Amino acid sequence: MPSFEERQKRKAIKGSLKATEAGSVRESLPITAQQMKSLFDFVDEHLSDSECDHSLRHTLAFLESQGIPAEPVVPWLRNAHGYCDCEVLFNAEEKFNFAFPSNP
Repeated sequence: MPSFEERQKRKAIKGSLKATEAGSVRESLPITAQQMKSLFDFVDEHLSDSECDHSLRHTLAFLESQGIPAEPVVPWLRNAHGYCDCEVLFNAEEKFNFAFPSNP
């Protein structure tokens, strides 16, 4: 069993790695955090009325309505495993929430 000091050292390393990863996610956002939160809220609201059709239909509708170019948002979402609207909520939003735990 590791000593108390070793456990504390491991905990500090883990915390540092998480902070670095969260910073990396924040820096990689193609739009503001508030715009990303609004995107997730929009998609969530529209998916509550219907099932996912395995496209980015609602995501693209939000971007268009806000005058936000799909490039580079869609590649960021796909990198976060958001290949359709439901995956945008389940995967990309999870990645976003990791970097912004309190949500802006």
